[in-house]
Amino acid sequence: MNNIKNLVTEGLAKDVKDAAKRAFRAGVNMDMSSFSYIQSLGELLEDGSISMKELDQAVRPILEMKIKLGLFEHPYVEEGKIEEVAANPEHRMEARRAAQRSMVLLKMRTICFRCQRN
Repeated sequence: MNNIKNLVTEGLAKDVKDAAKRAFRAGVNMDMSSFSYIQSLGELLEDGSISMKELDQAVRPILEMKIKLGLFEHPYVEEGKIEEVAANPEHRMEARRAAQRSMVLLKMRTICFRCQRN
């Protein structure tokens, strides 16, 4: 998924740097696949579009969660536990709940975008 780069494709940003700036300003604190942040955050810091303090604030929740989950101490999963965790009814119910909430948010977002364009 290239969600940040899609801002350019959809005509909402003039280039990848502009898309990264807009996404960052909108609160997107992680870019997993488009590499827009890797390409642009350095320039955005240099030209003053974002500050180091803002960048620190954006990455803090990600790092806190990784620390809480122990991902720095144990970065790899125990493959033997995958079936046990995936088959757990509580985990499946929570995953379903998360999926339902994300669908509602996506529907709301689509409606909002349609309103803004018209």
